Amino acid sequence: MFKKTPAISLIVLFIGIIFISGQSFAAKGSDVLTGVTTGKRKIINHNIQQAKQRAVSDALNFAVQNAFAELVSRQVFASNLNFFYNQILSHTSDYIITYRVLGGIENKGHYLVGVESKVDIKLLEKTLTDARILNANHDKPVILFFIAEKTPSDLLPKYWWGNNPVPYRSLAEEIIISKMLQDRFIVTGNDVDRPDPSFYNIMFDSIYDIAAAKDLGREMKADMIVFGKASSSEAINRMGEEKTFNAKVNLEGYNLETCNKYYARFLTKNLSPIIPRTGIWGWKGNESFLFEMAYWEKGLSLKFVISPGNEKNRQLLSEIMKSLPKSKKATGKKSWTLYSDARKVNFTNEKYDDKEEIKSLIQKLLRDNKELINEVENKMIYIKEKFEK
Repeated sequence: MFKKTPAISLIVLFIGIIFISGQSFAAKGSDVLTGVTTGKRKIINHNIQQAKQRAVSDALNFAVQNAFAELVSRQVFASNLNFFYNQILSHTSDYIITYRVLGGIENKGHYLVGVESKVDIKLLEKTLTDARILNANHDKPVILFFIAEKTPSDLLPKYWWGNNPVPYRSLAEEIIISKMLQDRFIVTGNDVDRPDPSFYNIMFDSIYDIAAAKDLGREMKADMIVFGKASSSEAINRMGEEKTFNAKVNLEGYNLETCNKYYARFLTKNLSPIIPRTGIWGWKGNESFLFEMAYWEKGLSLKFVISPGNEKNRQLLSEIMKSLPKSKKATGKKSWTLYSDARKVNFTNEKYDDKEEIKSLIQKLLRDNKELINEVENKMIYIKEKFEK
């Protein structure tokens, strides 16, 4: 088993000692969802009190609906509407910890209310877990599908990832995903707006680039990816005027749990205050440049990466990178990597259970690149006035 947690913690900790880290961490979700919802009911026979009570009830139903939507994906929500209406909304009061009516008015024969409420997320999670709708124990994986499909009318396969993707809806994918959802699997990345690999600084060398697909799967928090080819062709033997077709689907699954890749992006203390924050589709701090240390099952690397964004700043940074003795042609469709030091390391080896062994590797990687890091720092400081803010 690949023991990832102690090692990656050490990477972040060690870099934090020397550099200003670019990492940020999200807190755990709350057990209570607080929010404001509205309700509206028609006033019948001038019975305002009854209309108000029903409007409040509707507002609380919306609050529980919002909580349900917070816990599951859109696909899971849609495939469990029957359970939601029959088992959840019929017991709304069980999930409401407290509420108060903020106000109410009569309007065109209706009564409208605004209600603030607190929903018991913990209890709702238990209900969904008991019904095997919510995979609290991850007994069913989250899956990202990559299916290239070619029909008789297509010259080339259609796909949504990689270079020059073509917008399409894969018939094979829809059938497969429908079955997966029925079996309580969670599917990610199959909405109308597909994931954009360049947003995560991922470039596909071809549509069958498994390594890039794994990287995108990890960014999408998937447990596994499924790579597939779906094709159909018109059969030679025809019965009368009726056309028949031969169809074939090949699928290969890859478990991401055993090949996770982690990143620690950082700046030196001297670069942090001067680096322009004009990056887009890049990092949370909008930095135009970061050092990036990557760690995965089979290796360790250090890269110098320029984010997409302000073109003048990109060119200034690019010129600095090109002046380095070991620079290379930029890789990446939007983010540019002009320097990389990648090293093969088998972290599944038992000796790397010892944190000191990993610390030694990190220290050596940084030590070997110290002169280049210092050169980058000095050159950026020298031209800092030229950067656009």
